[in-house]
Amino acid sequence: RPVQRVVVPRFLIAVRPVWIEEVDPTNHKYAHSAAYLGFDAAQEHCRRFDMELATEAQWEYGCRAGSTTLFTWGDTLPTEEELTGWMTFNFTSGLGRLNGFGLAGLFVGEWCAGLFTPTLDSPPESGAKARVVRGGAAYFWPWQDDEWAFAMSAMRMPSTDLPDNECGFRFVRNLPR
Repeated sequence: RPVQRVVVPRFLIAVRPVWIEEVDPTNHKYAHSAAYLGFDAAQEHCRRFDMELATEAQWEYGCRAGSTTLFTWGDTLPTEEELTGWMTFNFTSGLGRLNGFGLAGLFVGEWCAGLFTPTLDSPPESGAKARVVRGGAAYFWPWQDDEWAFAMSAMRMPSTDLPDNECGFRFVRNLPR
């Protein structure tokens, strides 16, 4: 709060987070699952393919699918069965539920470009190491108490809250104006 109007320049965003086997083809233990990497490794992988990590604005626009709803699926919590479809991201049996833009796996937790700030209009603390993570609701699934709040499209957290300081990421390509 407060809601900020942001202009997002044209971009392409990957339909799903990067798979671990795309980062490490020898990794068969976690095949067909999101690549959980540290920030530097995710950024290096993006550079290798001439891509970028999403900005917070790009990630949120993609998650909301152009809407202004509280969640990617609307303004109310769906049934437990529907939520399981959103929180489960299984590459083997399918991509799980897709949002209005056809994006999947929005809740695995994804690196975004930039440093975390307590509010969007405050500067990061000097020398801050915390990076921005969006979409981390699956970390807490099945939810207890108010953990459903991590599924809100606007929810953000610092990377210092991550287990092992690793999470997923997806490719973004900025387009010329």
